[in-house]
Amino acid sequence: MYSNEDWKTDEMVRAERELDDAVEQAYRNMYAADDMLDEIAADDERRAHEWAEKCREYAHRADVSPAWRTVVEKVDAGELTWHDIACGDAMDHPAVRAAVAADNESRLRREAVIPAGGTNRGRPDKDAYFDQFTVLRKRKR
Repeated sequence: MYSNEDWKTDEMVRAERELDDAVEQAYRNMYAADDMLDEIAADDERRAHEWAEKCREYAHRADVSPAWRTVVEKVDAGELTWHDIACGDAMDHPAVRAAVAADNESRLRREAVIPAGGTNRGRPDKDAYFDQFTVLRKRKR
């Protein structure tokens, strides 16, 4: 009696083994890539927590604008989260916009670009170029 494999030539058997090896390697690579994506997601989550914590610490500093107190109140009330503020998702919120704008104005005054109670007297603001840009949000799926 002949088995089902008797009709294959040595070259066909070798090619079949090489194909099996390639498939096994593809599966190993797929699992390795999946593990790497898990690590990246964990790192992103860790960084997001760090950024949120830094944002919270910043808002509680003594040298930030008083507008941040409103933001802190909104976070305490559950209307906003530090994570949303840190990643830019809350940039459309009026309290966050006001706090950022107040800090920018305060920074410019400290740098003596805008004298207290005045305008910048024609001096170009080195950051004015970036005023036209907005923070883009992550897509919601």
